[in-house]
Amino acid sequence: MVRDMKAEIEPFDNYFVAARDVEKEVMAGNPPLLSGLRRYHAFFVNHVFCETNARSPIQGVLAMDAFMIYLTAIRVAMSGHGAAMFPLLRATLEASCYAFLVGENEDLLEAWLKRNSTPEALKSSRKAFRSAVKDTAKRIQKKSWVATNTEAWISQAYDDVIDFGAHPNPKGVWPYVRFSEDHPDGRHRVSMAAVYEAGSFETSRCLMACLDYGLLVALILSCCRDEPSEEAVVALNQLNELKEELTKTCFPNHIPA
Repeated sequence: MVRDMKAEIEPFDNYFVAARDVEKEVMAGNPPLLSGLRRYHAFFVNHVFCETNARSPIQGVLAMDAFMIYLTAIRVAMSGHGAAMFPLLRATLEASCYAFLVGENEDLLEAWLKRNSTPEALKSSRKAFRSAVKDTAKRIQKKSWVATNTEAWISQAYDDVIDFGAHPNPKGVWPYVRFSEDHPDGRHRVSMAAVYEAGSFETSRCLMACLDYGLLVALILSCCRDEPSEEAVVALNQLNELKEELTKTCFPNHIPA
């Protein structure tokens, strides 16, 4: 194992300038993946955040929190900093699950509201939401209008987002690390790629991930009502078709045969 190494760190301003430049280039170029994300945004506006959606104000607030974190994940993806996007996708997925669960169970709503009132309430709230994603997946699978593999899809998506960066696991760290040897001082140099170019595979991959998880969050938040409208179900299916088409168009060499 290499122990004698030196990290190469860019000056403070360089990161922020680079991230802003990539974001501006992505916005100006308006690639198909970004156009797709605009259609996702329209779904949230037209089918999720309507006055008859939330069963309680708290559920509505949690749904909005999930959505705003999702927009932040998209912005980070557009900056070319993919590794930092996955923790945000995890947060938006969890927030959407919290929103769903507090509408299903009044006790969970109370546990969430009282979380920080006492040490005992904190422990109780942690316990109540410990398996929020799994519990949400199981409950949503029971709805008559969702696909038969929805529970597995939600659970797998949560595991994947943790693997790819929501926790500091190998899949979320090693792809960005670069080693170089044979420096005059005898040390190995270690650098970590953060900001990728606007047209790079990494930036496109991250925008695609935002489409993947955006569809999942849209589904979960649509389940916050007793039964989504027929128009909402049709629109959800159209988003899925859009995602599949963009996958084929933007990543033709990465589609399994």
